[in-house]
Amino acid sequence: MNLCTEVRALAIADATIVGKIGGASAPRFWNEWQRTYTVPCAVMELGAMKESDELDGQVGMVIADFTITCRAATETAAYELWQAMRTKLAGYSGTFDLVLESTDSTSTPLAEGSTDCWYDKIMNFHGIFTP
Repeated sequence: MNLCTEVRALAIADATIVGKIGGASAPRFWNEWQRTYTVPCAVMELGAMKESDELDGQVGMVIADFTITCRAATETAAYELWQAMRTKLAGYSGTFDLVLESTDSTSTPLAEGSTDCWYDKIMNFHGIFTP
């Protein structure tokens, strides 16, 4: 299972999220930062993974750090996308579990010396899933 693909599919199935992130034909969910010049968007990053062995010695579940960054041109838009994603994930019960560890907010200048920014709302999770 690919956790990023599963979360993306879940989000794309939600009309509220799709409406905030670019429409059903091309919602902007990325797993690479180079594509974030078009906002609003969400960037999903899967960190280090650790296999959790079952009692019989077989690999059972994988535990991994998982981050979703909701980026937008305004702080309000970033928050609204973050809230929609958080609500959708909180109500999910299925092939993976995400335990919210922390949230953060940042702003990133569009260019060096620029006063215009992209605004980020960040969710850091521990993901638990079957490989």
